[in-house]
Amino acid sequence: MIKKGLDFLIAYIYYYVIIRFKNRKIKIYDDEKTIKILKEKKLSYSRFGDGEFKWILDINQNSFQNQNYKMSEELKEILISNNENLLVGIPISLKSLRHNKFSAIRYWVTLYKGMNNKILSIIDINKYYGNSSVTRPYMDFKNINFENKFNNLKSLWDNKKILIIEGELTKLGVNNNLFDNTKEIKRIICPAQNAYDKIDEIEYSVKNVKYNFDLCLIALGPTATILASRLSKNNIQAIDIGHVDIEYEWYLQSAKKKVNIIGKYTNEGINGVKYIKDEHDLVEYKKQIIKEVGVEDEV
Repeated sequence: MIKKGLDFLIAYIYYYVIIRFKNRKIKIYDDEKTIKILKEKKLSYSRFGDGEFKWILDINQNSFQNQNYKMSEELKEILISNNENLLVGIPISLKSLRHNKFSAIRYWVTLYKGMNNKILSIIDINKYYGNSSVTRPYMDFKNINFENKFNNLKSLWDNKKILIIEGELTKLGVNNNLFDNTKEIKRIICPAQNAYDKIDEIEYSVKNVKYNFDLCLIALGPTATILASRLSKNNIQAIDIGHVDIEYEWYLQSAKKKVNIIGKYTNEGINGVKYIKDEHDLVEYKKQIIKEVGVEDEV
């Protein structure tokens, strides 16, 4: 316990004395600017968090996606790409932790102590990035106007026909009002784990789907980061929406820690539990499914 405390103190001092000055030239838009650009320019959005950096840097992690060299190379290319139809997001914590809760500060400073120089070597400091935390506005942050944060995010799909591309246990928006302001919802269901193995098939399914949609929302870990980029090259606006639904569930519960959400895949839940079966009414959800890719079990 004493060693852990000492390690954190060293990492904390290292971050505030060295890392934040090293990173001061990184250009990251704030939440509002990120969403404004996505809406006004109708850009796709590929987000990078700690997991994506670890996949690029070949750092082992207990995750829903196995390490894959091709995936790592594709992630690296997206990070520095100049695709005019795509905005790339990286964590705002690279620049500042002033709005984070202590638990998040402890995580990020420890992570950056070992990875920061490697991260700096693979990003483009001359490029403007979006804030990848825009879809995760609740759990890691101090008291701010969370309702405004989520309402701003919801404006991305306001009155639009959306196509959700998600893992088979994700169930974005099921049993909450996250997407109540959309015009219509359809879904393509993909594997809950190792979705990258099926990315070509998923991409083909999206590009050839007969459903007329305005916006794709993708929740598939690093596969979403890559798929959003690929679809942008075909003039399809696709947003890597990540953990937004779980964050919204935590917000609705006023949760103080990352609790499991019954009936939804919670890869950051307590006790390593990722999925707890529920008895939710899934009739409407099942009506929205227009395609399943690589899914063996019944949804």
